[in-house]
Amino acid sequence: MKKAVRSSILTVLCVIAMLSCKHNKIADQAIASAKPVTVELSVSGMMCQGCVETVRSSIAQLQGIDSVAVSLEKSNAIVIYKPGLTDTVSIRKAVELNGYKITATKKVTGDR
Repeated sequence: MKKAVRSSILTVLCVIAMLSCKHNKIADQAIASAKPVTVELSVSGMMCQGCVETVRSSIAQLQGIDSVAVSLEKSNAIVIYKPGLTDTVSIRKAVELNGYKITATKKVTGDR
C-alpha cells in the first residue's frame, strides 16, 4: 500500500512539474515577443569618457537590454530594452549604484 501511495504522489508531482514548465515556456515566449521599449534617461555626474563607459556598461550588463548609447555632451543615455526582462527601475538602480544620478526618464516614441 505504501508503494501505491508513493507512486501516486510522484505522479502528481510530475504532472505539476510539467504544467509549471509549460507555463514558464509560454511566459518566456510572451516576454521574447514583447515589443522593445526605447527610453531617454538624463544622467548627471558624468565628467569624462570613462564615466560614459561606466554608465554604458552598467546598463548593458542587465538582462533584456537591446542597446545603449550614452552621450557625455547631452548628459543622456538612450536605452532600448525588452519589458518583462528589465525596466526603468532596474536601469536606474544599476546607474546609481555606480555613482551617477538619473534625473529624468522619458519614453521615446517612434522607431529608432
